[in-house]
Amino acid sequence: MMMKAILSTVGIAIALAPSASPEIAQFRINGVDFEVAAPPQSCLPNGHQVDAMQLLAAGDRDNVTHVTFLTCGENVTGKAGRYWLVKTVTALLSVDMTREELLIALTPTFNAGYTVEETAKILENAEANVSSALGAKVEYAGDVQPRGVDKTCAYVGGAIQVTAGTLKYDQAVGGCLTVVGRRQITVYRYGNKTDSASIIALMQEARDFAATIKVVPKN
Repeated sequence: MMMKAILSTVGIAIALAPSASPEIAQFRINGVDFEVAAPPQSCLPNGHQVDAMQLLAAGDRDNVTHVTFLTCGENVTGKAGRYWLVKTVTALLSVDMTREELLIALTPTFNAGYTVEETAKILENAEANVSSALGAKVEYAGDVQPRGVDKTCAYVGGAIQVTAGTLKYDQAVGGCLTVVGRRQITVYRYGNKTDSASIIALMQEARDFAATIKVVPKN
């Protein structure tokens, strides 16, 4: 489910060029309200960017996308983008849990990683879902794997080669699965450098950004 979420949104680099927009994003998960400030040099999508994000989110059938932050003023058409996504695993939307409970449950998978067969099946399913949502064929190669667990996050990271028509590029990603306010939240940080050090840095940025997500007190 984690890799599907990552793959379902790498198509963003095909269509979007961010522009300035409000600094604070608000969202709600099963009765709990949250807010988070845009990271430095990041903006909420607006106008046609919102339309495109809705199409891309439709390609992720296993997760709900709450927030997108794009790099302000960056035209990423046809190349790897630098952006952020905040999601929740659909199956966990109504689950009340602690961070410790989530991380204990994920530890076996995140320590073992995916098999070659599992990775191939995930890629195949993601290609079909995203191509259907966008109305154009998108192909993926590469690998994004679970990268272990600490007291804060269960981590994913790697690089995906994206092909869409004549466009080809490599998209790096690092992710943090965690719990805030007893609700499951995943932060994905996408980047354009695919070396190991850069992917580790993306995972760390995702972790740090997740720590800034706040529960909005009820009046």
